Amino acid sequence: MNDALLEPVLEALSVLVYAVVTVALTGLGLLTEQAGLSTIGTDQMLGLWLLAMGAVALGGAYLVATGRLLPRARALLA
Repeated sequence: MNDALLEPVLEALSVLVYAVVTVALTGLGLLTEQAGLSTIGTDQMLGLWLLAMGAVALGGAYLVATGRLLPRARALLA
């Protein structure tokens, strides 16, 4: 009886965690991209490195959203 009640709650919690991770990676990526663009004029190597790290964070957010978040959210809402 408890397993039947606990399973949807855990699934909703995992969707929430993946949503928070996606939002955090997106925010980190955007802030890093902004820092890279503002730094590239004074220190080109640092600016390029920040732009690359921002792209990695945004790519990670995309992968989490499409690979983990959306399938679980669709299954939860179905």
